[in-house]
Amino acid sequence: VYSDINIAELKHLGYSLVEINKIFSVVKTNRLFIHTNRQQLEEARRLISYLDIPLRDALHALLARDNEAILVSNDKHFQLLKYLINIKKTNEII
Repeated sequence: VYSDINIAELKHLGYSLVEINKIFSVVKTNRLFIHTNRQQLEEARRLISYLDIPLRDALHALLARDNEAILVSNDKHFQLLKYLINIKKTNEII
């Protein structure tokens, strides 16, 4: 699962759309692109109001929850959301 948020983050880092498509094309099967909706954005804003996490991290967590996906990250912010989603570190899935 990848989202419009992932695309925006990679663009912000200077990747072109062609490069971004190449990155995600590595996954040949079971690849799902999803969009953030208004309700998720509103819920993410509520989450960051009482948790010290970036908005995009809150959105990633909500997208994972709403799509029954495991969020894979070593980012410490996600540990604050472990009550909400299934989180794995990269070394736990490799």
